[in-house]
Amino acid sequence: IDAMLTTRFIANETCVLAVPTNHRLVSYDEVSIDDFRHEPVILPERRTRRHSHDLTMNIFKEGGSMPVIAQYAEEKQTILSFVAAGLGIALVPASYKDMNADGVKYLALTPKKHIEGLPLSAMWHQGNNNIYVRSLLEILSDNIDELTRDL
Repeated sequence: IDAMLTTRFIANETCVLAVPTNHRLVSYDEVSIDDFRHEPVILPERRTRRHSHDLTMNIFKEGGSMPVIAQYAEEKQTILSFVAAGLGIALVPASYKDMNADGVKYLALTPKKHIEGLPLSAMWHQGNNNIYVRSLLEILSDNIDELTRDL
């Protein structure tokens, strides 16, 4: 991370499995790697989204397999569009559930103890005393439990 930036860790965001609404797993509320290990996967390339890529690879590795990569995609909406189109499934941050993507259902992963999650942090330029930056950081501090409850 750039030495000119200050970082404040907020939380580790859990991930969920995004599947098309016509997928065989759509009736499940939660799944384990055993349920989807042979499914084609959509994920970002490591060079652009290291944490998301590594999280997906590690979940498959912990489950004793390697993902069948169907497509690389970088942007959230692109990943969800590919899932909705039936090109594959994707392990995505839990906050994606709030994006209301048509044609996608989100399934919880088990066991949760093996899933580290994605680090969520606030960053700003070191020495920036802008009232808006200070206000945002204060709001984060005062409401951290409520803001991260569903992550």
